[in-house]
Amino acid sequence: MTKTWLTSLALLLTCALPVAAQDEPSTAELLERLRQLEQQVKQLQEGQQPADAGGDEFRLGDEGEEFRLEPPPPAEESKAAPGPLERSIYRNRAGGYGNRHGYGYSDDGSGIGFDFGKGIRFQLGGQIRARAEYRDPADLRIPGQAGRPLTDDSSDASDFMLLRTRINFDVMLGRHLRAFVELQDSRVWGDTETNRDTAEVFVRQAFVEIAEPFDLPLWVWAGRWKLPDLGDRRLIFTAEFNNVTRSWDGVQVFGHLGGTRTDPFVWFTAFAANVREGRVGTRTGDENDDFWFSGIYATVHGIGNFTVDLYGFWRHLSDRVFASEKRARLGDRKDFTLGARIADDWGFLGYSAEAAWQYGDQAGDRVRAWAAAAKGWVKLDLDEQSHVAFLAEYAYASGDRDPDDGKRQAFDPLAPSIHLNHGRMDNFVWSNVHDVMLGVRYAPLKWLKFHLEGHAFWLDKRKDAWYFRPNVVLRQDPTGRASSFVGSELDLWVSAKVWDHLTVRAGYSRFFAADYVRNTGKNTLGRGSGADQDWAFLTLQLDF
Repeated sequence: MTKTWLTSLALLLTCALPVAAQDEPSTAELLERLRQLEQQVKQLQEGQQPADAGGDEFRLGDEGEEFRLEPPPPAEESKAAPGPLERSIYRNRAGGYGNRHGYGYSDDGSGIGFDFGKGIRFQLGGQIRARAEYRDPADLRIPGQAGRPLTDDSSDASDFMLLRTRINFDVMLGRHLRAFVELQDSRVWGDTETNRDTAEVFVRQAFVEIAEPFDLPLWVWAGRWKLPDLGDRRLIFTAEFNNVTRSWDGVQVFGHLGGTRTDPFVWFTAFAANVREGRVGTRTGDENDDFWFSGIYATVHGIGNFTVDLYGFWRHLSDRVFASEKRARLGDRKDFTLGARIADDWGFLGYSAEAAWQYGDQAGDRVRAWAAAAKGWVKLDLDEQSHVAFLAEYAYASGDRDPDDGKRQAFDPLAPSIHLNHGRMDNFVWSNVHDVMLGVRYAPLKWLKFHLEGHAFWLDKRKDAWYFRPNVVLRQDPTGRASSFVGSELDLWVSAKVWDHLTVRAGYSRFFAADYVRNTGKNTLGRGSGADQDWAFLTLQLDF
């Protein structure tokens, strides 16, 4: 076996050495070098350190690659390690945050890979995440309003334990075809009897990918996939913090114009999804009336890190479940959301700014709304491992001036981040709000980060509602007599990547109720909630 291997090496040397040297080596020189190599192999097989072969260090070709006894990597793996954009094309792991350009997915876990040759690869990955939460009071809605039972005790606190388990299977069938399946089990501890536990498992992702058809710079996903993380995640986000994250059924297309996958001039993401099939969860819908959501998001790269994002989203939400302001009937909603975002990052200084316009029709009412946000940060490197950053942000979203005039002016944030923007307590969303934020982030080590943020919230229109989910009311004063100042929030949390696969997060937040909360009063039983609210959490996350 050794003789055969050395004979093959001799043929390789015969071809390679003339390129590396000005004069072709003689047959005697080649035989002497082969003798030295054979002696080194024998020493290695006997567990000895090979002696110096003498002369110059043996190299192959003009690239100066040192000779190794192990075989070279496969052709597909010999390229440089893929960047975040390439990882978004070839893998879709348990992680859920995008990069600063607003596209792509991240690899939280490396997974376990198997290479069967001929371009066929299999990878197994997953995640186990446990999170404990405490909230006091449990709910800021007034009992008997906004869907909260009338007899609820508004002073009750809540504590619970969440567990989310994922396992995914990734199969590459050559260069152009890939299949990905991910199962997720999401549960609250104790929500079912232990001896009668039923698996709360669903298919989070299951899609087929066609990569670079006809050598075009396109990647097509067909099936069920998690939402892409776009821009600052104000409108489209997978909601990774949630125990049950967002997944849609449809087709998603990635691609670039100009440049390469890792350095494109224009990168775009387009999708068309059936968010919900007709008659699902409704009493009035028709089996052919579905919830359709489609859109395109493009990022144009300028000089340095400067980017311009342009996007447009279209929704046709059927099933006649949306109310009209002036007419006593239910109907559909059709709307368009058009927007733009700019961002730049000079390392020590960065910013992003975004604006969106929304128009359409809901059950005969005219939809006209808009929103805007801007944030900036200054980052100071203290040494090779530590840094501190100071942040500031202002976000605005229009509210409805008159809830009875047939004109809907409250901005609908589509499928936004829950938890990343507008405070960690998830009491606000990008709708009928003014949000001012100041923050500081300190990383004493590369694996340890501390975050401190303070928010102040006002309603844009006092007759409109305080929303804590898209179109989901937390409180409302239809008279508009309550103050517009809702309150402020202080968030403190820490994140530590203890090992390569284990991350620990913990935090505490407090909401300081202001005049609006106190002015909205109590229910007919004298129960209400004008108090402050506390929230704490602890998360352990294992990725593999």
